[in-house]
Amino acid sequence: MPLTFIRHLKTSFQVLVVVFLLLSLKGSARGAISNRLDEVLMHLEANLRRFDSAIPDFFCSEQAVSQYISPTVNRITQIDSTFRVKRTDEGHTELSFVESRQIISVYGHQVGTRDVDEPITVAGMFEGGLAIVSLSQEHCMRYTLGKDKHLGSKDYYVVEFVTLDAVTAHEDCILREKSNGYALIEKLSLHINTITINTPHHLLRSDDKSTSPNSGRAPLFGRRTVMVQYSPVSLDRSTFWLPTVIHTRIITGENGFHPMTWSFEGNYSDYHKLEVTSQILPAKP
Repeated sequence: MPLTFIRHLKTSFQVLVVVFLLLSLKGSARGAISNRLDEVLMHLEANLRRFDSAIPDFFCSEQAVSQYISPTVNRITQIDSTFRVKRTDEGHTELSFVESRQIISVYGHQVGTRDVDEPITVAGMFEGGLAIVSLSQEHCMRYTLGKDKHLGSKDYYVVEFVTLDAVTAHEDCILREKSNGYALIEKLSLHINTITINTPHHLLRSDDKSTSPNSGRAPLFGRRTVMVQYSPVSLDRSTFWLPTVIHTRIITGENGFHPMTWSFEGNYSDYHKLEVTSQILPAKP
């Protein structure tokens, strides 16, 4: 079951100019809560634009546990992978990030060329998660500056968010289902440290008759929670904030006779710039 948070990006010099102009215009109004929220969002937008424009292709180590639990099944898959993220420019106007993983071992044993059955996978949080709280998503979200109740610390801003009713009408909204959550932003660096997303009515399976007209299966919904923790990582002599932990849980039928739970816990480390090398071989005599 793939779980994705994907967005397409406009690479525009004008957008960068607007962001930094707004930062300078808002700099003198840091007293009020509303202006402080604006300032935080604009810093996050500037961080996001720098990420989009400057981060190189990279890879890292992924250690993940994917699990499915029902009254009769408890299936767990432990996977070690090399996780890659490549940037792709489409027509010099659209930028997207392509994520892929090469599974190295399952339960510590080499997999070779055989397929691996994972109960659930996650994609899109390496870049899409950072964009959930940003100026570019203001037409999709309602943001409020909350209290630091989530950690009990004075070191973080808490930005809470709720999707707007018309979120499904905008193709560029990352969260296309009604959701809520919060982001913890470090006050010192103004970077996202943790983001949590709650989707009470997440669609796991549709009843699309065009692909299976005789399937007879009803749509399946579940309560989904996604949590991502970010940390500073050095790549190509620059620092970027990238995931160190991704946790996802989806629960269906909580009050019924056949509850089901899917969960994914991924840990990410050992980041490196992805470089392609080539070698010219001498011609055979």
